[in-house]
Amino acid sequence: MKAPHSRADGVSNYRNNVYHIAASCVELDPIKLSLLVRVGLWLIKPTRLTLYLISLDISIWNNTDNVKPNSCQVKLSGCQAHRMNTPNPETSTNRGLHRTLGVIFAILVIITGRALTDAKEPLFDAFKPVIVLDPGHGGNDAGARSSDGTSEKTIALKLAQLIADELTKDVKVVLTRTDDYGVDLSKRTALANQLNADLFISLHCGGSFVHSTSGTLIFYYQNFGEKHENNIENQFTTDMDRQAAVLWDEVQNAHVHNSRRLAEAIMARISKLEAIKKCRIQGAPLAVLKGANMPAILLEVGYLTNPSDEKALRDVKFLIDLAQKISKGVENFLTNEPQ
Repeated sequence: MKAPHSRADGVSNYRNNVYHIAASCVELDPIKLSLLVRVGLWLIKPTRLTLYLISLDISIWNNTDNVKPNSCQVKLSGCQAHRMNTPNPETSTNRGLHRTLGVIFAILVIITGRALTDAKEPLFDAFKPVIVLDPGHGGNDAGARSSDGTSEKTIALKLAQLIADELTKDVKVVLTRTDDYGVDLSKRTALANQLNADLFISLHCGGSFVHSTSGTLIFYYQNFGEKHENNIENQFTTDMDRQAAVLWDEVQNAHVHNSRRLAEAIMARISKLEAIKKCRIQGAPLAVLKGANMPAILLEVGYLTNPSDEKALRDVKFLIDLAQKISKGVENFLTNEPQ
């Protein structure tokens, strides 16, 4: 009397039966079907494990005689299935051909796999929104300082790195600086323009001689009526020349509406943090936002000269919570979700 099969064994056998049936009906043996599936997975997400499994399948394929099924008829009994096959060994010529093709395929997979693995830009990153995070100051420019020496440049970089960690899954994030070094103001937005970025977010802390000054400010660019005609009529002689001229000093004007929307989306999120008592949006003709050809804001996350704000900004947990809220606000803006 046969021992009863467990439920796990039954499910496993059933999966194997379905797998063999599918393989038979497309005239592929299980090893070839497995190889195709693994190659497909590898193309979607290249990993070393997938490459190893592909090479393993090729090795098994090359060392296994080809058996062609006589038909696709399958007899099922409970959770078991038996295929009715007629052995049909390959000739030595076919086996040699398969081995040669297998080796060539393996080499191509490894070469291409290494190219993708070592590539600076992962697969499908080209289709992700690009966000440039700008940690303010850096190098000899420390920015604002607290009474105990905590610098704005350090807090801004740490916050930018935390936001980047939160956003990496859904967007491509680029930092204007990744360590403690200075970056010219013009090069910060120039990098965003060069990357054709979707958003530019500059991160800062505030400082004031009045220690009671506190709160979070989100700035968007606003030109207070100053006009920069630059005597275009004298510089260009044709209408075509005038239309082709890009006035970078005024390029942000076209994005003011969406910049304010981005500021509102982020404010709606960070205002929920208990440590943030005050948060407001304000327009200002800030130089770092002036040349950005995309929605751009400057986020001042608190005053290092205020004891309460300084305590919060030195707390890693607060910075993590703040980064999560800022990231959620960015996601809401990109997907047009309500705050």
